[in-house]
Amino acid sequence: MEMRIEVVITDGASDGKTGKQEYRVNVQADLPESGERLVDEVERGILQLEKETLRSGFATYMAAVSEKRAHAVCNSVGGVVVAHPTLYRVDGEVGRITFRTYDVKNDKGTVWSGSKEFFPAQGPREYYRTAGMSELLLNMASEMSYGSATALLNRVRHVNHDLTPVRTAAAIVEREGVAVQAQIEQWATGTLKAHDFSEDGRPRKVDECDDGHGMSIPESRIQEVLSAYNATRSEEYHIPAEAPAQRYEDPERAVNVSLDDVGVKRQRETRKHGVSRQAGGTEHDPKGTSGASHRYVHNTIAHIQSSLGTYVLNGHGTVSVLRLVVAFLLHWDLLFGRPVQFFVDGQRTLQAAILERLNWLPGKRIILDWYHLRKRCEQDLSTALRGRLVRNAVLGHLLPLLWLGRVDASIEHLRNLAADSFKAGQTPAVLIGYLERNREHIPCYALRKQLGLRNSSNCGEKANDLCVAARQKHQGMSWSTSGSVALASIVALRRNGELASWCTERRLEFQGVA
Repeated sequence: MEMRIEVVITDGASDGKTGKQEYRVNVQADLPESGERLVDEVERGILQLEKETLRSGFATYMAAVSEKRAHAVCNSVGGVVVAHPTLYRVDGEVGRITFRTYDVKNDKGTVWSGSKEFFPAQGPREYYRTAGMSELLLNMASEMSYGSATALLNRVRHVNHDLTPVRTAAAIVEREGVAVQAQIEQWATGTLKAHDFSEDGRPRKVDECDDGHGMSIPESRIQEVLSAYNATRSEEYHIPAEAPAQRYEDPERAVNVSLDDVGVKRQRETRKHGVSRQAGGTEHDPKGTSGASHRYVHNTIAHIQSSLGTYVLNGHGTVSVLRLVVAFLLHWDLLFGRPVQFFVDGQRTLQAAILERLNWLPGKRIILDWYHLRKRCEQDLSTALRGRLVRNAVLGHLLPLLWLGRVDASIEHLRNLAADSFKAGQTPAVLIGYLERNREHIPCYALRKQLGLRNSSNCGEKANDLCVAARQKHQGMSWSTSGSVALASIVALRRNGELASWCTERRLEFQGVA
């Protein structure tokens, strides 16, 4: 059975004054009439026919438009219309397409070129990439490897030849990610300058301002919750009397920033024998010869949560990301006069960067994530104590104290442990030092939970998993700095709901996602 699809494109005005011109494209194919998988074969044939028709119609129309424009230029400047010697290339959502463009020449040579002045100029082997193609590829590359994304891209476009290569797809993603990050940096610079901040994100003039304490939960509500909690527990595990003196932010007005840093293996500058570099800036070492000397590319993810919704920012290192966070909060008037919580794990450099870079911000507070605090206690006690039973008994008393924010009582408990509870050469000094360093960042988690407030940085860690770890860790992958940050920026762009506007308009709104 023969099937034919015809595309008719009408060019011209519909007011009756200008004649219409029709461009017709016919593509036909023989479809099976019987067979065990008749339905599947017919569907595949129809889809292939449809895509080929669309590609042919696209090429026919674009060539006609180019020729028409060339004749209009020729009538204006004189000369003759000639076909351009090479075909114009397009990599689109319907597949890879080539079509003829036209130039205008006179005695002095080419005076107008359709492939450079009418259509965007491209290099000798370069394809013009459509917005639909970019959005499709970037969506796929955010979720799967470059090889899988490229194979799926070619499959959904029903392309059997002139496929988009893996290396080309990887290069596209990296270029787009670099462009996204450059626009974010440019926007941040402009925002900081407009608010009289230095380029590194510090105010040029520090005025006394509201620390956001007025946007806290009323004391009467805090006391009500505290009394209800203590009424059901023994005195040893009561919320301490000093706990209400801490700030308990109104969740409707507060700004919560979760910061998390992750390192992925960085590419070697030179490759050893037997080590092949894969597309997209990755390197695979099948024999495991890379050893432990690999350095790392560090991405820092900031997850910002406020009344405007959530937004994810990415960058290479904590300092650069804190600059973007300041610009974002300034842009939406969320920086001053509001309580700003930074939820972090126990990483010293992360906390030090916040304290040093934002020492001028009165409303900030660092909160140590409860999960990491508990995990650190478990790890250090497993190292120091004699056996699981002893460790669990100590944790059974220590963790409830820390949950109440009772750091002094926790340290005292560790110091009073019997010497024979520890392995040879071990003491509780390491864990005590950790608790001392983080004393100011350990709140009364119990009261915060009863008030419906966050105790965790898991939003930032989840954003990091989605933006970096899920695509860039494991399976022996390694990355260039630009490739790693660029891909993470594309995934963050998608998480922020801005991928479509970026691909079509090259524009970012920096608006929170509900």
